[in-house]
Amino acid sequence: MGVLGQAAMGAVPVKPQFSLGSSDLCFQTLGFRSSPPERIGLSGEYDYYGLANRVRHAFQSMADDSQQSLKVRQRGRVIILSGYVFSPELLDRLINQAMQLEGLDWVELHGVTFAD
Repeated sequence: MGVLGQAAMGAVPVKPQFSLGSSDLCFQTLGFRSSPPERIGLSGEYDYYGLANRVRHAFQSMADDSQQSLKVRQRGRVIILSGYVFSPELLDRLINQAMQLEGLDWVELHGVTFAD
């Protein structure tokens, strides 16, 4: 067999860098100094869907009921919007509001419809 076949045959013991049973498992152990910005919640705490929650909060602070049926989902640093919005202008304002948040790289639209 070739070199790849020989390398695949042997097992190399690897010392784990952390223990999954340890309560000390944190981002610092994994190489992060703090939580990634897309995982920061409303109050600065770790939140897996923190970016989506902050976007929802920003949309609610605009105090416009017409975006209530707009669904906000998160995939990493990407926000996915779907649902109903009153107008394209309102959608533009919402996207611009969301783009101001730290940790957001992109906004995707899936099945967004307007009142027109």
